[in-house]
Amino acid sequence: MKRQDESESMPVDENESMPLDENESVPVNESESMPLDENESVPVDESESMPLDENESVPVDESESMPLDENEFVPVDESESMPVDENEFVPVEENEPMPVGGNEFMPTDENESMPVGESEFMPVVGSVSMPVATSNMVRKEVLM
Repeated sequence: MKRQDESESMPVDENESMPLDENESVPVNESESMPLDENESVPVDESESMPLDENESVPVDESESMPLDENEFVPVDESESMPVDENEFVPVEENEPMPVGGNEFMPTDENESMPVGESEFMPVVGSVSMPVATSNMVRKEVLM
């Protein structure tokens, strides 16, 4: 019993290496560099570029085809016709009549009058005047 107590109360030097069980998992602090196995050779070609920072741009050989991420931007050939989302803004040639519906924004001529529907957005040109309580108005109310 006494021997077991001694082993439990022994101070452990964190810098001391301990033999590990092959099946035991050990958390690794990735910020620490780990010593290499003596028998393992790692050739370093100094002409190779170093690992890049996440924010650095990486030159890509465009001749290689790579699988694309779903969220990655893919350039589209504009000559191909594509289905258009109802809420998406589509530039229209000035000569074409443009239907106004649902959530579309239609710029109008300032002199042209046009009924505005509930869901349509009508831009306000110029400043909007709103009644503002001035000190004169407040005085009149107090006097009355």
